[in-house]
Amino acid sequence: NRHIETRNRYGANLIMDYRLPKGSLKFVNMFTRINKDYTDYNQSIVYNNNRMDWRLQQGDNDVDTRLHTLKLDYDLGWVNIDVSGSYTSSLNLLENSPVINFNQVGALNIDQNDIVNLPPEDLIGYQQSFRGVEEVVLRSANLYSSDYKEERYTTKADFEIPFNIGTGLSGSFKVGGQWDRQYNSLDQEAPYMAFDGNAGSSEEGIANNMMRDLMNEFDLGINEQGWFTGPTFMNTDRELFNPFLNDTYGDIYFTPTPGLLVDMVNYVIGNPLYDASNEEQSTGRQGGWYDGPYQQLTNDYSFDEDYYATYAMTKFTVGKFFFIGGARYEKVESHYQAYIAEDIRNAQNQYMIDTTSTSSNEFLLPMGQVKFDAFDWMDLRYAYTQTLARPNYNDLTPKYTIPNGGGSIYTGNPDLQPAQAFNHDVNVTFHANKLGLLSIGAFYKTIKNFRYTASYKLDAAMKAGIDDVSNYQIFCSEYIRDKYGDLYPTVGSEITCPDGQELVGPAMEAGTYNVNVSKPLNNPYDATVKGLELDFQHNFWYLPGTLSNIVFGVNYARIFSEYKQPFYIRNVYFEGSGRDAVQVVELIDSSFTSRLVNQPKHVLNTYLGYDYKGFSGRFSLLYQSNTFRGSGGEYTENDSFTTDYLKIDFSARQKLPFVDGKTELFMDVSNINGANTSWRQRSINGYQGIQNYGLTANLGIRIRY
Repeated sequence: NRHIETRNRYGANLIMDYRLPKGSLKFVNMFTRINKDYTDYNQSIVYNNNRMDWRLQQGDNDVDTRLHTLKLDYDLGWVNIDVSGSYTSSLNLLENSPVINFNQVGALNIDQNDIVNLPPEDLIGYQQSFRGVEEVVLRSANLYSSDYKEERYTTKADFEIPFNIGTGLSGSFKVGGQWDRQYNSLDQEAPYMAFDGNAGSSEEGIANNMMRDLMNEFDLGINEQGWFTGPTFMNTDRELFNPFLNDTYGDIYFTPTPGLLVDMVNYVIGNPLYDASNEEQSTGRQGGWYDGPYQQLTNDYSFDEDYYATYAMTKFTVGKFFFIGGARYEKVESHYQAYIAEDIRNAQNQYMIDTTSTSSNEFLLPMGQVKFDAFDWMDLRYAYTQTLARPNYNDLTPKYTIPNGGGSIYTGNPDLQPAQAFNHDVNVTFHANKLGLLSIGAFYKTIKNFRYTASYKLDAAMKAGIDDVSNYQIFCSEYIRDKYGDLYPTVGSEITCPDGQELVGPAMEAGTYNVNVSKPLNNPYDATVKGLELDFQHNFWYLPGTLSNIVFGVNYARIFSEYKQPFYIRNVYFEGSGRDAVQVVELIDSSFTSRLVNQPKHVLNTYLGYDYKGFSGRFSLLYQSNTFRGSGGEYTENDSFTTDYLKIDFSARQKLPFVDGKTELFMDVSNINGANTSWRQRSINGYQGIQNYGLTANLGIRIRY
């Protein structure tokens, strides 16, 4: 995938800070916008289908963020008050982004038995069967739009009361609370058309008519089937055909030009003769421009959440001991609205069912920390905390989607609970003039209710009693069908359906629901993470001459983790014999054990720098060993892992004699060695993906005032 982007950044700040007799009042306002005008050129080689695919996408994307905060700090002597209110919002808007797809069927001519367990880099010889641009065919076009909005209102109040008891005990008691109201919404549309008519045919029909008109309007070349072919759309920018990742995975065979294709899409959109929703031109599934309820509403949702929290804590010092302890109470209530849909590929006969859900959870989270200053040069620390990782709100959706054919179901889970971690940390720190700072720590945490995506067959799950087909069915007796996607029930709708008709439901196969369900669940097994961490910071001030300006730091963590995840196997057997034999389907509950997802065994951060007068420079290095990325479940050969990652950066600052010495020249260079993020599959040890960001650099002047 070649991503070519022009990015513009805009920003504005207004900050007012008013000093009070015993405090301050701050009003902070910030606005940022990032505009991204981009084009993606994608080539996919599908070896197991002997096919090559090409995708072109253009977009003009605005990402806005706003922040308004009013904060009061005041000291009354016996109590310190910290009260604030804030509003934050973000907007991610992408309008009318064309996505164009081409392919060549039979481009590889592979015997599938010849490529079993071969990594992609060993398969490029099969690309010699590519039949040329003349055999590349234009297949489909989408016009993708997405309008995502998020708003959050936050109110916080903290009150701290200091105390002293005699000469040996001093500290403070602190209480506070917080309330958040969050709104999220998504309006997403993906109308499309397939170029599957015959432009060379004289037969009538919306698909053929559209193809003929496009051919005549834009002087397009066609093949024997009447399909549009590659030469008409070939891009003349030869830089797009330059080697990609050193051609390790093959050549670039075709790249389309955007202008003509975008003109074709706009031509079709503006003509009602090609509208699949136009009952005078089509029955709704014969081709043309599909812009019905499924294209308009499938991914739309609105989500609002109230977060309540209150806490009480104390911190105090007794002799060489320092204590912090307390508890936090959190409660969340959320409401979700989305659409249930089964894709029946008919713009005039599509069912979209409005659905809502509410969910809530609450937790009491204690914490405690103690520090012991054993000597002037050493201290010991221990901490116990409980923390939460709340699920992505997209996982909480009450909707389910059944793609065309009804052979699979994708569903959310409003009952999903936050993951809860129980953390223990022990640390010993040494600090001295020549030593610098040396810290050695150990940690152990247990995590329950980890989120994972379960995948199972519905009929076997029904037999085991963990799911039921009724969870994915809607009948006409409960709802009125509305092709425009209005909320249900629709008052005054002229369109009805027979009572008891199934509007939405999975497909049956040989009398059973052998369909795959994909659903987020809480893991019934606890995960553990433990390890050791070392941090060392040193200044060589005691060395002679220029060597005294060298600084050095290193942080290393050795991590051990264990994670057990269930997976489900559909097993079929027969009871009885002959004509009396009965097929029985059962669900076998199994599991695998691995490292925690995205958890490396080794993490190393280190830097070597030099400080002299107004100059400061640092070379830094980040190393992360491979991580477990995903499980193949029953098929462990499909497990995937990231590869080891090593990145080198450089940064420098030089103070300049301007604006009273508050000006500096800065330079930041990231990824000097051009490290890539990549991941591999266990069975073939071949790459599944590579993210190539390359080297980036910033050079500028900063004025502080």
